[in-house]
Amino acid sequence: MIRKAVKWTFLGAVAVAAAVLVSRGAIGSYVRMAFDEARHEAKNLVPLEWELKRANQMIARLEPEIERNVERVVREQIEVAKLRRQLEKNDKQLAQCKREVLRLRDDLASGSAHYVYAGRSFTEEQVRADLANRFDHFKDLEAVTEKLRKILSIRETKLQAAKQRVDAMRMAKRKLEVEIEHLAARLEMVQVAQTTSDFHFDDSQLSQT
Repeated sequence: MIRKAVKWTFLGAVAVAAAVLVSRGAIGSYVRMAFDEARHEAKNLVPLEWELKRANQMIARLEPEIERNVERVVREQIEVAKLRRQLEKNDKQLAQCKREVLRLRDDLASGSAHYVYAGRSFTEEQVRADLANRFDHFKDLEAVTEKLRKILSIRETKLQAAKQRVDAMRMAKRKLEVEIEHLAARLEMVQVAQTTSDFHFDDSQLSQT
């Protein structure tokens, strides 16, 4: 009975040892697989660093361009505001000149021999001469105002284009910043994987246990 008990105890120990060896062998293979994957990921370290550097360089080039275009927008806004004020002033002057021309024309149409303005009396010839001068001034001011209107239109177009450039560059910068965040996160993961893969795991002793 004692011999049988020893025999079964020995066989049980062998079975347990075999199971342990099989289990440890599987663990070792899984660990080696993980390290192989880590080494594979580590190969991407240089391209990731290059991409990260490239994205940072692009942002560095964009920032002064954004500043220059913002300054351009400010300058255009100032010029547009000045032109608008000048046009508003010219339009008021044109309206006043037109009223004066129409008044003199209507007065002359009455056929009167003398005309009184601001307490002074004027002949028909004087009124006609004044009307001609005022009309010439009106036409000159009208031509100048029309040119200013065209200039304002061009300036407004340039201002809108400058604003769109700034918006586009700011959007590009935001996209690059997001890309940098993603690249930095990936780079950190690869570096961690590389550090882990540098740890030498020797499971040869497991098979000897």
